[in-house]
Formats: sequence, structure tokens, C-alpha cells
Amino acid sequence: MPPPNEYPKHIDIAILAGLISVAPLGAQNMPAALLGSFEGPVQIRASGSDPEPATVGQRLEVGDEILPGAGGRVILVTRTGTAQVVTQNTVIEDAPPASSSSVMARTISVLAQAATFTLCL
Repeated sequence: MPPPNEYPKHIDIAILAGLISVAPLGAQNMPAALLGSFEGPVQIRASGSDPEPATVGQRLEVGDEILPGAGGRVILVTRTGTAQVVTQNTVIEDAPPASSSSVMARTISVLAQAATFTLCL
């Protein structure tokens, strides 16, 4: 078994997709977005805090800022189940929770996009 830091990045995306798929069970506690993966220098500034290094799976709330450095790139998974590539400073905005009927279709779409992103790295 490889050391934890050598697991393929698609495992992280699969875990995030699993979290998104249970969104209707606890939608009131769902973050605005999750940090699916990233490359290069990326920092996150939580509302009212100093910037800190990003981590895969990090919960992002409304008002948090994503601060990619030169060449930095982030894949966010929003609470609606969509994936978004971020390459510029971005403030997280609110989005309505996904309906349970659309979560599975969007999860599959996110996984496909993440696989494409991982293959391009």
C-alpha cells in the first residue's frame, strides 16, 4: 500500500463526491463549497482570518477567499454538485442546496471533470 501522500488524486475527488451525495441528509450543515484538488501555491483566507495553505477537502464558507499564486489552480465542488476551476482570487458566494434528484447526476459529472483534470496534470 503506498504512503498516504502518494494515493492518486482521483481518490480525493471520489471522497468529495461521496460527501456531496449525502448533501440532502444534512444540507443545513453543508459548506458553500469543498476544495476538491489543487496544484501550485494556493491559500485560503477564511472570513476575518489570515491566509493559510489550502488543503484537499477543505470546507469553504460564504465569504472565504481562494488565493491561487502564480500557476495555482483549484477545483471547487459547490453544494449544488458542480465543479468549478479557479485560477484567480475568488470570494465564495452562496448557492442554494442541490435537490436530491440532481445530486447523483452532478456527482457523476464532477467525477468526470476531475478525472480529466487529473489526467492533464
